[in-house]
Amino acid sequence: MWQWYGVAGRGDPMVRSLGGLGHHGKLMRARLGGWLLCVLILGAQGSAQESPAKSILHLVVFKNEMGGYRSVAAGTAFLISPTGTALTNSHVVDLVRRDPIGHRLVAIIGREFYGAKIVCTNPLPIGAEGHATLHRDVAEIQLNPPDLPFEEFVYDHIEMARAHRGPLPTFPSLKMGEAPAVGDPVRVLGYGRRENMILPSEWSAMGTVHKLGTAPDGTPLFSITFDREAEPGHSGSPVLNMKSEVVGIFTWIGTSEKPAAKPAPPVTARTMGIAISAAALDPACHDGG
Repeated sequence: MWQWYGVAGRGDPMVRSLGGLGHHGKLMRARLGGWLLCVLILGAQGSAQESPAKSILHLVVFKNEMGGYRSVAAGTAFLISPTGTALTNSHVVDLVRRDPIGHRLVAIIGREFYGAKIVCTNPLPIGAEGHATLHRDVAEIQLNPPDLPFEEFVYDHIEMARAHRGPLPTFPSLKMGEAPAVGDPVRVLGYGRRENMILPSEWSAMGTVHKLGTAPDGTPLFSITFDREAEPGHSGSPVLNMKSEVVGIFTWIGTSEKPAAKPAPPVTARTMGIAISAAALDPACHDGG
């Protein structure tokens, strides 16, 4: 059985603006007491060819609740155009799709955060017990200047990210590659939460394409075996070939451990995942989403 590997429903503390939302002329701040907020240490400027990680961003979904904002979901996305177009999984942004007034989407790049709007998203068929069925789980988003009523994200009195002001920069973007073949080496870049860490952190894992397949709706898929365990928050991470081209989007991970027969090293569910092939990413959505 496979499961989404974003982060949702953690019940994190409220994110509130200090000084009051209506107090004009003073710096607005937001405290984030939960671990869902991750700051990408790498800067937003530069060439994606030098470092693909510069094109990876961390998505956080906030819920407007009791006069403040609470983080309720998180995932990864990656830039595909210098104007701020990015791809992620539909399930990462589904709360915003269903309730765009009560939920807000924020993209964090370097020391700045941006607003993000959904351009298109594919419907989410949900299986039994909340597990996802394999399908075209892809969404396209567009970065824009943030319109939240605070200027900073603060964690434990430390400024983590500040609202971007002014025109959007030219973003470093990733190139799309061809669908991979069985045995191809791949690399996955994303942001997730480790069990022994409070905040999500940058995650990179090498892997090998294990099998090719097709979802019930015809979406081309492939499975990957990793050299590291995947973590909550990795949904939407790009799968890259050795040229740093996008060959897929990491979407699902197993929910139960299934050790391999000895003497081979054990292969657990968290070191195996399924990605949607690059062949299904252009266009991102059917019929405009």
